[in-house]
Amino acid sequence: MSLRTKFAILLAILALTVLGGAGAAAWSFGLEQREISEPFATTTRILRGLSDIKRGAEERATLLLGPAGWPGTDAPADGATPQGVRGSRAGRDTPLSREERERFEALARAAMEAIDELEAAPGWRVRAGIQAGGLLRQELQRADASVRAWMQGGGDAALHEAGTEFFSIHELIERLERRIISDARLAVDFAARLRQRLLVILGFTIGIAVMVGLLGQALVSRWVLRPVAALRTAAVRIGAGDYGHRVAVDGSDEVAQLAGEVNHMASTIGAMQEERIQREKLAAVGEMVRRLAHNIRNPLSGIRGLAELTRADLPSESDLRENQQRIIESVDRFEHWLSDLLKATRPAGVQPRPTPVREWLTRLVDSHRAMAQARRVSLEVQFDGAPDEAMLDPQHLEHALVAILANAISASPGGGIVRVTARGGPNTHWEIEIRDQGQGVPLELRERIFQPYFTTKRDGTGIGLALAQQAIRAHGGVIRVDGLCRKPDEPTREETGAVFTVRLPVSPAIGENVANTGQVSGVRSGESFGHRG
Repeated sequence: MSLRTKFAILLAILALTVLGGAGAAAWSFGLEQREISEPFATTTRILRGLSDIKRGAEERATLLLGPAGWPGTDAPADGATPQGVRGSRAGRDTPLSREERERFEALARAAMEAIDELEAAPGWRVRAGIQAGGLLRQELQRADASVRAWMQGGGDAALHEAGTEFFSIHELIERLERRIISDARLAVDFAARLRQRLLVILGFTIGIAVMVGLLGQALVSRWVLRPVAALRTAAVRIGAGDYGHRVAVDGSDEVAQLAGEVNHMASTIGAMQEERIQREKLAAVGEMVRRLAHNIRNPLSGIRGLAELTRADLPSESDLRENQQRIIESVDRFEHWLSDLLKATRPAGVQPRPTPVREWLTRLVDSHRAMAQARRVSLEVQFDGAPDEAMLDPQHLEHALVAILANAISASPGGGIVRVTARGGPNTHWEIEIRDQGQGVPLELRERIFQPYFTTKRDGTGIGLALAQQAIRAHGGVIRVDGLCRKPDEPTREETGAVFTVRLPVSPAIGENVANTGQVSGVRSGESFGHRG
């Protein structure tokens, strides 16, 4: 999963959390508005309307009966006429003045308008009852009818009836108020419970937001911070020359891909650095060999010249003439070897040409049979599907195989066998395998044995295998060492010992490419190849 996808998922979770919190808050506000604020506002409006109607009724009753004639708030339980009204049978003796009449009519209209507003208010029927508005309207209408009867000469009875009606209105409104106030108390209790639920929801939402935040912090640390810190450490260590340091690649996102590229870069730089060291070492070897050859050639020239002079002074029938001739031939052979050694230090100058594989390899092995017999080691040559002819530089490649073959003979115990096998390889390649029955090469040394000046032999120089690898690479080939190791005190077994395998190109086109560039199509110089089953 890519880093972009991971962050997209994380942002989606954060967005859902925010939207969930916003939704919960909106729902909470809506529920509070619907269940608490609006009912409270409606209750306040209804109570204010009822209070206006009650004050209007009291004021009209006071206009009719006077302050002493209003009975107060307590009504008899049996519904009889209140004592206050009964005690004021006379009421007022004079009719209403014009101003009092106008005030009385204005209060009557205000009461009817208040009832209309209450009936239009939302929640009125729920809180006051379905018939509350009709009852109030009927009571007001009866009270107004009694007042009109009194004004038309109905006497004290009509006035008393009007007072009774106003008192009934007062009592009805108080009962409605008590009912509404009781509902308001229930609403307050419900609001308290609702508030607790909203606090729980709010706490749950905050908890989820905190958890998502902590999860985001942990994921950002895991996806970005720690990998970037590891990359920074790797950059510091690689910059300090530790090319073997590697960054742990976890996953397949962009940071993991960058870590892989950093590891590949470190490997490439390390390989380039190692190759540079190898070139410098081989250059030093070449310089040493050239100086050594120059210093040896002068004494050899003197030896050869002295042998020629001595042979010329000897009689023709003398046996010493043959010995002098052998000295001259040995010096010439040594001179030839020095020339070949100088050429081997410059492998870029190889000149591949068609070479009979069987004849060339047989001659190379036969030249070491005397050395093998001296160590009581048997030499065997086998050909298993090898090409009849291959593109190679016989002299340079011979020096490479001689170094390997000499090491195999030296490593094999008395009575052991060194087997040289030429066989066909994959695609357009062929292989030469040199197998001995020595102690083998430990795994930790198999890469180092090809480094210049590295040797495990007491009298070794560490140059032979390095030059052999250079010559093989110059042919566009690769060399590998494997085999099973054994301890010095263990008996010799056929399956133990070192196995050196050299893979080389066959076709002339590949040989021409090697001669010019030192590489083979499809195989880089020095590239390892798979283990042969």
